[in-house]
Amino acid sequence: CCTVAARQEFAGYWEYMLDEAIFTAPAHPSWGGAGLIGGNGELLGIGSLVMQQQDGKGRRVDLNMVVPANLLPPILEDLLAFG
Repeated sequence: CCTVAARQEFAGYWEYMLDEAIFTAPAHPSWGGAGLIGGNGELLGIGSLVMQQQDGKGRRVDLNMVVPANLLPPILEDLLAFG
Protein backbone atom coordinates (compact mmCIF):
# COMPACT_ATOMS: atom_id res chain seq x y z
CA CYS A 1 0.00 0.00 0.00
CA CYS A 2 1.10 3.61 0.31
CA THR A 3 1.50 6.35 2.86
CA VAL A 4 0.82 10.07 2.66
CA ALA A 5 4.27 11.60 2.19
CA ALA A 6 3.18 15.26 1.99
CA ARG A 7 0.28 17.68 1.63
CA GLN A 8 1.34 20.81 -0.21
CA GLU A 9 0.57 23.22 -3.02
CA PHE A 10 0.79 21.87 -6.56
CA ALA A 11 0.76 24.01 -9.69
CA GLY A 12 0.37 22.21 -13.00
CA TYR A 13 0.60 25.12 -15.43
CA TRP A 14 -1.00 22.96 -18.13
CA GLU A 15 -4.09 22.08 -16.13
CA TYR A 16 -4.76 23.19 -12.57
CA MET A 17 -3.48 24.49 -9.24
CA LEU A 18 -4.22 22.88 -5.88
CA ASP A 19 -3.72 24.57 -2.53
CA GLU A 20 -3.17 21.25 -0.76
CA ALA A 21 -2.51 18.27 -3.02
CA ILE A 22 -1.85 14.88 -1.43
CA PHE A 23 1.42 13.12 -2.29
CA THR A 24 1.74 9.40 -1.61
CA ALA A 25 4.68 6.99 -1.68
CA PRO A 26 5.74 4.61 -2.96
CA ALA A 27 4.50 5.63 -6.39
CA HIS A 28 2.50 3.26 -8.57
CA PRO A 29 2.77 3.75 -12.35
CA SER A 30 -0.93 3.00 -12.98
CA TRP A 31 -2.26 5.32 -10.29
CA GLY A 32 -4.10 7.81 -12.53
CA GLY A 33 -7.82 7.77 -11.79
CA ALA A 34 -7.52 5.38 -8.85
CA GLY A 35 -9.11 6.23 -5.54
CA LEU A 36 -7.06 6.92 -2.41
CA ILE A 37 -9.06 5.22 0.32
CA GLY A 38 -8.51 5.97 4.02
CA GLY A 39 -8.39 3.39 6.81
CA ASN A 40 -12.10 3.89 7.51
CA GLY A 41 -13.09 3.32 3.85
CA GLU A 42 -13.56 7.02 3.07
CA LEU A 43 -12.54 8.33 -0.37
CA LEU A 44 -9.69 10.78 0.31
CA GLY A 45 -8.75 11.63 -3.26
CA ILE A 46 -8.33 10.63 -6.90
CA GLY A 47 -4.90 9.78 -8.31
CA SER A 48 -3.65 12.16 -10.97
CA LEU A 49 0.09 12.03 -11.66
CA VAL A 50 3.34 10.19 -11.03
CA MET A 51 6.00 12.70 -10.06
CA GLN A 52 9.65 12.73 -9.07
CA GLN A 53 11.10 14.91 -6.33
CA GLN A 54 14.41 14.97 -4.52
CA ASP A 55 14.67 14.13 -0.86
CA GLY A 56 16.95 15.97 1.57
CA LYS A 57 19.89 13.81 0.47
CA GLY A 58 19.51 14.53 -3.26
CA ARG A 59 17.97 11.13 -4.07
CA ARG A 60 15.04 10.85 -6.48
CA VAL A 61 11.75 9.89 -4.84
CA ASP A 62 8.80 8.77 -6.97
CA LEU A 63 5.41 9.98 -5.69
CA ASN A 64 1.80 9.95 -6.79
CA MET A 65 -0.06 13.25 -6.71
CA VAL A 66 -3.67 12.89 -5.58
CA VAL A 67 -6.46 15.46 -5.99
CA PRO A 68 -8.28 15.74 -2.63
CA ALA A 69 -11.86 14.39 -2.71
CA ASN A 70 -13.25 17.47 -0.99
CA LEU A 71 -12.68 19.36 -4.28
CA LEU A 72 -14.99 17.01 -6.22
CA PRO A 73 -18.56 17.99 -5.12
CA PRO A 74 -18.70 21.26 -7.12
CA ILE A 75 -17.70 19.46 -10.34
CA LEU A 76 -19.08 15.96 -9.73
CA GLU A 77 -22.16 16.42 -11.92
CA ASP A 78 -20.00 17.45 -14.90
CA LEU A 79 -17.57 14.57 -14.27
CA LEU A 80 -20.40 12.06 -14.30
CA ALA A 81 -22.00 13.60 -17.39
CA PHE A 82 -18.91 14.25 -19.49
CA GLY A 83 -16.12 12.10 -18.01
